[in-house]
Amino acid sequence: MPDLTWEDIAAALSRITNPAARALIAAKYAYHEGDITETRIYLYRSFMDRSPRAYKTTGHRPGMVLNVCHMLVFEAVDPLTCHTCHGRAEAVVDSLKVICEACRGSGKARLDYQLYLGLTDNQWRHWEQILHDARAILTGWEIEGLSEIANYLQNHAE
Repeated sequence: MPDLTWEDIAAALSRITNPAARALIAAKYAYHEGDITETRIYLYRSFMDRSPRAYKTTGHRPGMVLNVCHMLVFEAVDPLTCHTCHGRAEAVVDSLKVICEACRGSGKARLDYQLYLGLTDNQWRHWEQILHDARAILTGWEIEGLSEIANYLQNHAE
């Protein structure tokens, strides 16, 4: 595999047609810090278009949805390694390999959103779905962006 230059990366990024996917990929893989803010704004807008009733969710306070979007983008761009399993996604308990409970098998540290947002257990049940939906948006953008880059690189190599 040839070494990629910054020009190669810029050319590949320019092939991503969805601006939200492009901002996420640039933030995560090309380390463009300004794109973190842009991705957060895209996520907020996209999420509010899909779930305009999030403001009516129990426990909501002004700015909460935007804070959640910021946290999710940070988690997606710069995932921290789980301190329990050290990124292995599993642990050995009584000579048996088990899925790490701390990271739920992802190998990445999970932010405690319930604690950060100051939600009760009852409120958290409602917000947990909101976070799941917002994560799905980010995952879709990443898949879309990486797929377009892969197609570009495959065609560019020929």
